Amino acid sequence: MLSISLAYSIEDQPAAQQIADDLEGFVTINHFGVETTTGGALMAGMLDAESGPLIVLLSDHFLRNANCLFGASSFLIGRRDTLLVSLKTRTYDEDLQEIVVVQTDLSDDEQRAVYENYWNDSFRDLTDKTKDLNLNQNNPFRRYLDRVRTIQQELPEILNHLADSPHTTQSDLESGAYADLFSLIKAPEVHHSFAAHQAEQFAGVPGIQLLSNQGADAGAEEVSGEGPPKVETAPLAKNKSPKKKASIPKQELPLEEESDAPVYDVDPDTQAKLWISRAWNLYEDGDAEAGLALLAGGREQLPDYPDVAYNYALMLAMDSESPEIALLELNKMLEDFHDHKGALFLSGELSLLLEDYESAYLDWLQLRDVDPLYPDLNYRLGCLVSEQFPNRSTEAITYFRRAVRDEPQNGDARYRYGMMLYTHQGSTKKAIKWLKRAIDITPGHAAAHYALAVLMHRRGKLTAARNFYRTAVHLDSTYDTAVNQQAFAQKLRFKSDTSNRGKKAIERMQARIEELEAALLREGGVAPSHLTAPASAPKTKGLEGKTALISGATSGIGRATSVRLAAAGCRLILLARRTARLEELAAELDANYGTECHLITADVRDREKLSRKLSALPEDWKKIDLLLNNAGKAKGFDPIHEGDYDHWDEMIDVNLKGLLTLTREVSPLMVSRGAGTIINVCSTAGKEVYPNGNVYCATKHAVDALTYAMRLDLVKYGIRVGQICPAHVEETEFAVVRFDGDRQRAKIYEDFQPLRSRDVADAVYFMFAQPAHVNIMDVVLQGTQQASSTVVDRSGREKFKPA
Repeated sequence: MLSISLAYSIEDQPAAQQIADDLEGFVTINHFGVETTTGGALMAGMLDAESGPLIVLLSDHFLRNANCLFGASSFLIGRRDTLLVSLKTRTYDEDLQEIVVVQTDLSDDEQRAVYENYWNDSFRDLTDKTKDLNLNQNNPFRRYLDRVRTIQQELPEILNHLADSPHTTQSDLESGAYADLFSLIKAPEVHHSFAAHQAEQFAGVPGIQLLSNQGADAGAEEVSGEGPPKVETAPLAKNKSPKKKASIPKQELPLEEESDAPVYDVDPDTQAKLWISRAWNLYEDGDAEAGLALLAGGREQLPDYPDVAYNYALMLAMDSESPEIALLELNKMLEDFHDHKGALFLSGELSLLLEDYESAYLDWLQLRDVDPLYPDLNYRLGCLVSEQFPNRSTEAITYFRRAVRDEPQNGDARYRYGMMLYTHQGSTKKAIKWLKRAIDITPGHAAAHYALAVLMHRRGKLTAARNFYRTAVHLDSTYDTAVNQQAFAQKLRFKSDTSNRGKKAIERMQARIEELEAALLREGGVAPSHLTAPASAPKTKGLEGKTALISGATSGIGRATSVRLAAAGCRLILLARRTARLEELAAELDANYGTECHLITADVRDREKLSRKLSALPEDWKKIDLLLNNAGKAKGFDPIHEGDYDHWDEMIDVNLKGLLTLTREVSPLMVSRGAGTIINVCSTAGKEVYPNGNVYCATKHAVDALTYAMRLDLVKYGIRVGQICPAHVEETEFAVVRFDGDRQRAKIYEDFQPLRSRDVADAVYFMFAQPAHVNIMDVVLQGTQQASSTVVDRSGREKFKPA
């Protein structure tokens, strides 16, 4: 079979894959996709041994990718069997304040000037960044700087060559049945067979003749008859073949009750929309079960309409306490409709909720291939990579850079981009620029104001630093600490003072700057509230030397409490199932608070392993002052007659037996000392029941009873026992999902303000921090807008939105 090389920047992989799919069976495509990362593989090196025909996808991504352009003359200039295919790129126009579609055309002087200015600015910025650094020739950053300098110098020649080379557009290539490509590889017979196959494939599609002489874009202007004739076949569609219409009963919709009323045939597209609309009406009326049943029936009747299956999974995610169920449905759906944007985004959200970060990353990466401008996608990818894969900071920076370009109203994306530039590239100047842009978009972003205060302080601009600091404190009082007050009130008065006193004052100032920089790094490393519980910026003592054991420590309430107690000076025994997550949390707490941590990797259901590891605690870790029984889970959401035995066993083993095992192992250590505190994380499900919550509610009712029974048993030993019972807790943004065309439907927390994991952590801290003679027995926490599991004021969350 004939083969051809296809070279492109990795962002254009969807277009490259489309070409490969279209030519499947006729031409073999050898892909050469080039990443954008610093130090990544060069296109010139990848193509060095390739001497055959070459197609280059020319786009805005390609012309801004240093790994594509460095050494480009070696595979472009002087090569005859090359075809350039220019792509359309969606970019944000700052003047128009909207996304515009631009066809890459290097014969346009304005476009050429854009890229020349881009590389000139890049070289100048890199030079400014490294001018005070003594970088040797082998330093990766120095090599990248040299690479950019070479591109800057050679770019005019490269652009001239590209403008003069044989080229076409992707639309013309498809509408011409790939005639230019087959001409390049000198295979007219194969082209004839391909064109015939293409015509046969679309022969029965109604209206296909209307597309035979048009490009891929609907509504494009008719081109003149001038130029080379095109093969009269339809352009290959995005899907290889049209979906077969589902066979469903015709729906009779009488306009009047008389027998002679007209009857209308409802096509499957309309039927799918009706099913979805009716299902969500039922859901909003409080009958989720009927809505799910309707969508389940529609899914069976219309197997070729993925929106029905997607909405079924979405409703499951919103109505069930077990995201695994919805994720399973999505996985089934994506086997057949692997490019469904809404399903890919929701699958990533649910995987994130389940702490399966790698799956979330792969789902969103696939979605990015399908739609690079999917709302908030680059921002979410940046957050995910920076928080869960810290060794891939360059990739995270790339996603945040795309987010600030394509999502101009996302102030937090600008903040995070600026912080990444500072913490990972040492670029104070750029960080300040992006932090200022963040507060231009989001004036109430306290962390951005505080970061600017620290960076301005570092550069000696104390007046500006004080102003930013005052604003940060006004927005978030946690920044109002003694260290900050002293540092930002300081004035530089040492320029003319060369005495020993002046030198000591300067040294004190430098020490304060270092303290502020440490605080800034802590702030920059904190995950957003929808992924993990944020820590307070300053470190506040109060429980120094106390030792707390927290189960389920790596997510949700457990993680938030770990951060809260670390800030208070506690030593922590962190217990969870995943070693990697434990190590990441311990590293974060050490970096932010200098917290001493002892890690236990164990499942609370594994009684033997748990007992062995707790017995093996070093002596100085056996003085446990607080046991927080936090590990717990909900599995399944079925009525009692349809319940899953495995789900029941898992909830009973974790929520009840796990708590008993951990208490049995730790409480003797407290009894021997005559001191200690045990706090059980219960739930409002331990105070009331709700439909389909049967076994989960039963386990939490058991926790409620156990807490009171434990208190009776341990009171004579001076041990405090209590529980905390939170209602709805907002830990992630998994519920902020987007409908494909109707994003207002998918709401769990958008219309009311629930608790946050940090709110529960604050309550745990309050219980633990009481004087020894005070025992807080039972705390029930609800959001102001929630009165029970089923009674919620959904009139909006702005009124109670936390500062």
